[in-house]
Amino acid sequence: MRSLRRLGVRSFGSSPHHDVLVIGGGHAGCEAAAAAARVGASTALITHKKETIGVMSCNPSIGGIGKGVLVKEIDALDGLMGRVIDKSGVQFRVLNKSKGPAVHGPRAQADRELYRTHMQQEIASQENLSVIESAVEDLIVEAVSGASPGSPITHRVSGVVLGDGREVRAGSVVVCTGTFLKGALLIGPTIREIGGRRGDGSAIGLSDTLTEKLQLSLGRLITGTPPRILKESIDFKSPGVEASPGDTPPLAFSFMNRKEGVDPSVRDRQIPTYFTFTNKATHEVVKAHMHLLPTFQPGVRGPRYCPSIENKVRRFPDRIRHQIWLEPEGFDNDLVYPNGLNNGFPPDIQTELVRTIPGLEKAVLTQPGYAVEYDYVDPKQLDPTLRVSSVQGLFLAGQINGTTGYEEAGSQGIIAGINAALAAGAMAAGEGARLAASEGGGLVLDRADGYTGVLIDDLVTKGASEPYRMFTSRSEYRLLLRPENADRRLTPKGISCGVVGRERREMFESDLRDYDHVRKLADSIVMTGNGWHKVGVSEIRAEGTRRSITDLVRSGLHLDTVLERIRDRDDQEILGDYTDDLARAFEVHPIIREAVSIDCQYSLYTEKQRAEVARMRRQRELPIPEDTDYASLRWFSAEEVEKLSKERPKTIGEANRIMGITPASMSFLLAHCVKADKLLKKKRQGERAKHS
Repeated sequence: MRSLRRLGVRSFGSSPHHDVLVIGGGHAGCEAAAAAARVGASTALITHKKETIGVMSCNPSIGGIGKGVLVKEIDALDGLMGRVIDKSGVQFRVLNKSKGPAVHGPRAQADRELYRTHMQQEIASQENLSVIESAVEDLIVEAVSGASPGSPITHRVSGVVLGDGREVRAGSVVVCTGTFLKGALLIGPTIREIGGRRGDGSAIGLSDTLTEKLQLSLGRLITGTPPRILKESIDFKSPGVEASPGDTPPLAFSFMNRKEGVDPSVRDRQIPTYFTFTNKATHEVVKAHMHLLPTFQPGVRGPRYCPSIENKVRRFPDRIRHQIWLEPEGFDNDLVYPNGLNNGFPPDIQTELVRTIPGLEKAVLTQPGYAVEYDYVDPKQLDPTLRVSSVQGLFLAGQINGTTGYEEAGSQGIIAGINAALAAGAMAAGEGARLAASEGGGLVLDRADGYTGVLIDDLVTKGASEPYRMFTSRSEYRLLLRPENADRRLTPKGISCGVVGRERREMFESDLRDYDHVRKLADSIVMTGNGWHKVGVSEIRAEGTRRSITDLVRSGLHLDTVLERIRDRDDQEILGDYTDDLARAFEVHPIIREAVSIDCQYSLYTEKQRAEVARMRRQRELPIPEDTDYASLRWFSAEEVEKLSKERPKTIGEANRIMGITPASMSFLLAHCVKADKLLKKKRQGERAKHS
């Protein structure tokens, strides 16, 4: 793939024209807009208020278990989130450190104001990117003519209508509306305000366009946020409150900063978070006032893995306490975010509830918690590029696709932005290229490429009946998808589609040379157990089995431990031709050697997983016989027969992307195609034997 190199805003009749328009200035929108601009597309980010770009609407933190890897993957594609949190984190900490590196969860507590400021600076300084301050009332929708037979495409989106009626045209539009799509704020049984966030409005017309003009299926989800507490009203010295310090030194998120560390302006100011617990009195307040909770629309579901306090009490009646994290909202911020106290009770009940908790007996609530109800699009209507399958030029990213969390939003945003830019580039080549671009292509990550690929695959194949959150357990290849190797997995893909800038590309290529040198050395130095004993490695048995450095690391030693003992012994008879290679290995930055050590540690398991990945990818390309009669295959439902007969997928991978085909049916179809492929090969072998 090649990046676009068309700059500037053009005119489309009397309307301005961009290559890409991004609706929404949240985490998905910022990543989408910046990515499209880096690819080379003239891009405009449209938001209600410029000052809300990059706002952390809920918790002031980035990363976590599973989520932290998403941030590393965003960064590997030259995204913004990792760089911004490295300049605004008040505490950095790796979760799950007692377990293996594959499930480590980098996390940072953020200074809200710093994060917003630095994100806005990134957007303002990005070449090819401008900001339009306006509401979006409608999409410009056109009928598509000339689509190929069997194409699901029915419409094309070619721009937007702003709040004041102005039209802005574009080759691609990315919708990142978060919780603003017909958003409603709910506090108690009587307070219901229009908006996707306190103090902001809601996108009403856009929701109607998606359902009425584009015939998309929408659902309704709930999320929530806890009250904010005045810091000076908290008794941090209470026996029930414990401090939780961060890591020293703090580990940077961005690969651009991994050698120097986080920005010095925050590195030397790190502060602790605190935690406390609810108790029986808290739970009694919750139980006594359940009738005062908001009334939601029937069937609307909230996040399973970040439940409100009332849902915790309801679902776990035997639990005597629940942990509440007291998270500072910034270095100089007067507020504390009580993570774990999401609720929708009336304000006076919230105060009563909070004051039952140790350390919060005199807490002053500056803002009540509230629930947010909003529309989302069933993500099974998207293809893996995050384009709406039936609509040319329309991409969706973030909570509009049924996810929850900044990291999930940002990872979708960067993929949607890249693909929107690539699609817009194809549109400049005319109708045929536009249709080809709309029916496939772009940057597609599969489940073995990254957690971003897992996230998107889960969404487009399974949908989201409740807000989707990333965990390491969602990936069957998590030993391959580690935080420290996100750059080696994804940066080459980013380079190929033009989204990675020169500075990052040069740093990556330099780091990769260093990594490859040390990794090759670890495989090359091989000795018997007796030989290793001679250089001071006495942790293994002194016998004749030959082992490499990789084998030793896999058995539990650290790479640097082995290299240092070889260097300190300085035995030329043993080192031979590796003297210079060993010296160069110690010139490589320690964090690169650590990455090699982790790779060696998992090498036996990753070799097996890579074989599984290769088998999975072969199956994905397995052809489906052209004459397949789906109606005669009894395991398909009537709906599946209709869809497969209409689409006529050529491969198992194409069939898997058709909305509504169940995993069980895909398993049967795979078995059918494997059998057909074997019969075809046997037939061809017989024909070759007959003619030889």
